[in-house]
Amino acid sequence: MSGEFAFPWPAWADRVGLSERPAPDAAGLAVLHAAQFFAIPFENLDIQLGRGIDLAPAALVAKLVDRRRGGYCFELNGLMLLALRHLGYDARPLLARVHLESPPSGRTHQLNAVALGDATWLMDVGFGAGGPRRPLLLADGWETVGEHWGFRLERREPWGWLMSSLTPDGWRPSYSFDLGHVTPADIAVANFFTSHSPDTHFTRTRVVSRPTADGRVSLRNQVRTRVVGADTVVDEIPPGAPTMAVLADEFGLVVDAAFGDFRPVADD
Repeated sequence: MSGEFAFPWPAWADRVGLSERPAPDAAGLAVLHAAQFFAIPFENLDIQLGRGIDLAPAALVAKLVDRRRGGYCFELNGLMLLALRHLGYDARPLLARVHLESPPSGRTHQLNAVALGDATWLMDVGFGAGGPRRPLLLADGWETVGEHWGFRLERREPWGWLMSSLTPDGWRPSYSFDLGHVTPADIAVANFFTSHSPDTHFTRTRVVSRPTADGRVSLRNQVRTRVVGADTVVDEIPPGAPTMAVLADEFGLVVDAAFGDFRPVADD
């Protein structure tokens, strides 16, 4: 054992652009959520490089904070959980089924629940650039809607709670979850399956995304998609050096590998 982990608040705050600690209330949660959501991109590049995903607290900080990389849900929400607990919030992880395909996945998505007074808030900074843009209040029928985005929570059998996202075609189920206790072993199993099984999206597809103030930008294999308000522009990035340049210039990701080190990916 190397001793108890101490969360490096100054380094994390610098990484996400916070100059001071937010108040320990719902508004403070919104500040924390926005800071990390907009600062640290969603990406699965280590999976595509054949590397394991280490969820130990020191490993999360080393990768996402010190090396300024991104991560996927177990990493991004794992890091957020460390920050929340460091600040004294009553926070715990939950596991969700993703509903982007039918039938939905197993419990392969992590989010966090925060008890604050008589309310419970969901903090999810790990569902990609199209994920929640603010904390979600756990209440049946609660929703938050912006000009070009929206998120809704409702009870839905047999899933427990269902989170839906607003799309141009209406509300679309994103993921479902219950409030059952989640152990570190539960997360370890879900992380291992998601990052190793040949049947998961993250082993078949190279994905990077980040939100912007009025939309988002993503790179799925070689296809780049920019969403600005109601407008979408799609183009293809050549493999090799051009792709590595896009990762660095548009997502702030400098990867210690060559393009040729990525595993072959499925066709889009």
